[in-house]
Formats: sequence, C-alpha cells, structure tokens
Amino acid sequence: MIVKLNRRGQIGDDISGGIDVTKKIIFVVDDETTMRFVYREILADEYELHCFENPQQMLDMADNIKPDLAILDIGLVGMNGYELCGVFKKKQKMEDVPVVFVTGQDFSLDKGQAFFSGASEYVTKPIDADEFLVLVQELLLESSSELIVH
Repeated sequence: MIVKLNRRGQIGDDISGGIDVTKKIIFVVDDETTMRFVYREILADEYELHCFENPQQMLDMADNIKPDLAILDIGLVGMNGYELCGVFKKKQKMEDVPVVFVTGQDFSLDKGQAFFSGASEYVTKPIDADEFLVLVQELLLESSSELIVH
C-alpha cells in the first residue's frame, strides 16, 4: 500500500503534492542538465528523486520535505556546494541528512572543505553508475540504522 501525505505531512485524501513514502527521497543539486539526467538514470527507479538547477530551489523544497540524502555539485552559481551544505545542515531536522559532493575537482583541499562543511562522501566525475548506486544505498542504510540506534 502506498500512503500519500498532503503538503503538511499528514496522511489524507489530498494527494496533490503528495509523496510516495515507500521510497527514500533524494535531493540533487547540479546546474548541468547532463548530470541531472545521469542521476535520474542511476537513481530514479529506486528512489524518489528531486533534481534542482540551483541551491535556492533545494532550500525552498527542504522547508516542506525532508530528504533522506542530498547530492550536491560544488561548482554552483550563486552559492557553491560548500555554502549550500552549511545552510542546509543548519535547517531544522536536516543535520543528520547525509550529503554527497560530486565534482570534477579532485584536490585534497576541496575534499577537506567538503567534509568540514558537513559532507558524508566526496565523489569525483566521471562517476561509475554501479559504484555510485552502491554508495547511495550504503549511506541510506547507515542513516536508517543510526535512527534506530538513537
């Protein structure tokens, strides 16, 4: 059975804007159309994917829906991925959401800054679809088990 939640997160008949609670929710922010397509190809069958072109779109959606995972590009316009991660993690109830940075940059300074800003993982492009799917599955499993333990 699929339970639909209304915009206030309540179970009800109003399914406009509802979400499928049987699937984990993943937010993706990447300004490259090609990369958003790649993420859809890898993840959309198993997860409810919300792809955004810019950081503000994701932050606005996070006011209404809590994702189970966030995937962020570092080189975003207006607010880079580090800044976005910091703002996102400060939102109410978002501090425990795993964040994966995916970037074309492979510098130890960038990795350090990514983890300092709250990232769980740092992946360089091009990504391997199978490895990336396994990484996502592992992060979601870890975050689910942390909720059970606490």
